[in-house]
Amino acid sequence: MAQYHNRIPVILPLDKEQVWLNPEFNNPVLLKGLLKPLPTQFIEVQKVMDILGA
Repeated sequence: MAQYHNRIPVILPLDKEQVWLNPEFNNPVLLKGLLKPLPTQFIEVQKVMDILGA
């Protein structure tokens, strides 16, 4: 990803989405544990218009 962008978005598996979005869940250790890179086989790079700046 680094060759395309200097940041990578957090992409959560569906089974972790509700934990991430739950405002009552505030265990920083567990929440940080959800921040794992998406395996590259699930990433597809697509060219966008230069005007978008991406």
